[in-house]
Order: sequence, then structure tokens, then C-alpha cells
Amino acid sequence: RYSQEQLALAVEFASMAFMYRESERTYRLLEDRLIPKAVGSLDLARSGYVGGENSFIDFLEAERSLLQFELMTVDARKAREEALLNLSL
Repeated sequence: RYSQEQLALAVEFASMAFMYRESERTYRLLEDRLIPKAVGSLDLARSGYVGGENSFIDFLEAERSLLQFELMTVDARKAREEALLNLSL
């Protein structure tokens, strides 16, 4: 039988492991799929603006989306590293 402290430690470890996996999944999604698509959208919006097909607002919106994804990537990396630190402790 496990003591209350051992059960609490097991629950905390499982929670940290889940947080690590979830932040790793989010980070990989952003790095491997969303950011490359946002870069492509930005390039398309830039060429459309230069060619006179898109407005400057379209270009700014594409750039804003890319920056948001980059900030989300930093947050996911931070969460992943914090979870890893907690697991190592």
C-alpha cells in the first residue's frame, strides 16, 4: 500500500509529465506546421502588395499572425522547459 505522500508525489509526477508532453506537442505543431504556413502567407501577402493585388492591411495582418505564432512558440518552449525542470526535481 502506498502512503498519502507517495500518492501525492505520483499524481504530481503524472501531471508534470502530461504538461511536458502537451507543451512539446504544441511546440512541434507551431514549429513544424503553423509557422511555415504563416511565413508562406506573409510572402504571398508581400508579393500581392508589391504587385498591387493586396492592401497593406493584408500584409500587416499576415505579419501579425506570424508574430503571434512566434510568441506562442516561445510560450510553449517556456512551458516545456519548466515542466522538464519540475520533472527533474
